Amino acid sequence: MFEGLGKAVTHGGKNMEMILVSDSHGNIDVLKEIVRRHPHANYYLHLGDSERCPNEIEPFVSVQGNCDPYDTYPKSRFFKTRYGTFYLEHGNGVGRSLDYMASKHADFYVYGHTHVQDIRTYQGMYILNPGSTTFPRDGSIGTYLVLSWDEKGELTIQPMKI
Repeated sequence: MFEGLGKAVTHGGKNMEMILVSDSHGNIDVLKEIVRRHPHANYYLHLGDSERCPNEIEPFVSVQGNCDPYDTYPKSRFFKTRYGTFYLEHGNGVGRSLDYMASKHADFYVYGHTHVQDIRTYQGMYILNPGSTTFPRDGSIGTYLVLSWDEKGELTIQPMKI
């Protein structure tokens, strides 16, 4: 179920919760606060630019951002859950056209880099960007996303503020 994520944290139960963050730019305290708020999440995913080593951001699993130390993380990750397939990448250096996103053949295309939260769908695929936990560019305070599925498989996407 957690193929492609390495040390992903998993908890029992029928429901699933996933935390999405990006662009924390060295701020470990904000990541710790998010884990404190959501201690039972199944996944903690960072979409790059943590500017930290993997052991420093645990339990988060990350992809490489343009500000991360060279080749610290994989450029992208693709994994499956019982609720769909996920493609993760930071998003720098790639086109963010809808056709590009759809070419990843995932139920969820998740990216960072822009520091602006994005929640939309295209041809049945969710396109998600949690924004930046530390330096948002949309006039808001830091943001992240919580995805949760209930026992019936119904998805709720919650935009969160730091």
